[in-house]
Amino acid sequence: MLGFLLIIIILCPKTTHIFLETMTITAPLYPIGAPKGTVHIDRDTFLAQTQGMVGGLIQIIPSKDKKKTLIMNEEGRIYGLEENHHEEVKSVWFTKEDGALPLVGNVIVIDSPMHELDL
Repeated sequence: MLGFLLIIIILCPKTTHIFLETMTITAPLYPIGAPKGTVHIDRDTFLAQTQGMVGGLIQIIPSKDKKKTLIMNEEGRIYGLEENHHEEVKSVWFTKEDGALPLVGNVIVIDSPMHELDL
């Protein structure tokens, strides 16, 4: 049965899409003023869960090397959220020398590029 299932997934991209929709994303959360944690985001409630984790509307952006996906509060600067000082967050984002502003607020880092996520 497993072999048959693998054949369906390989030969039928729409079937793969259905299977991916039921999966959970596990990713690190880098909150302001607290140690890194791990979150489990259900694809069915992705928007509500991530909005709760970052404290507002979400912005989904690629990391500087485009190998990871970052989720943060879209209005973090407007609301004056603190800069995220986690070294892991700084390592996946552009520097001030690159002309970028530092990321603010809680940040979720998904270890997949944006184009591979089925959100």
